[in-house]
This record gives sequence, structure tokens and C-alpha cells, in this order.
Amino acid sequence: MPRFTAASTVSFLGGPIWFYVLVPAVAAFWLVRRRVRLAVYLLVTTLVGGAIDTAVKMSVDRTRPALDD
Repeated sequence: MPRFTAASTVSFLGGPIWFYVLVPAVAAFWLVRRRVRLAVYLLVTTLVGGAIDTAVKMSVDRTRPALDD
């Protein structure tokens, strides 16, 4: 049975699934409230941030550390 620790919880909450769920939901919320510029800002910064993250990871190409179970 897996142990749930504070670190595993933070790691789960920082995962990409939350971005796929929360960002469109928040953007839709802002659109309903007629805050179009804020919704666009949220979507653009999320997409550009993801692109920068991917580009840096690909350019650095650091190996993952080996962890003992």
C-alpha cells in the first residue's frame, strides 16, 4: 500500500492534470464574468510557460536521479 506523505501530496497537486482541469475552468469563469483579457492572459501565460519549460528541459537534457525504493 502506498504511503501518502506531504511530499507526495504536493507532487500530485503540482502535476499536469491540475493544469488541464483548472486553467480552462478558471478561464471559462473569467469569460463568463466578461473578463476576456484576464482569461486570454491566463491561457497565453500558461501555454508560453509550458513551452519554455519543455524547451529548457530538452536543451539541458539532465538525467533523472536514481532513487532507492
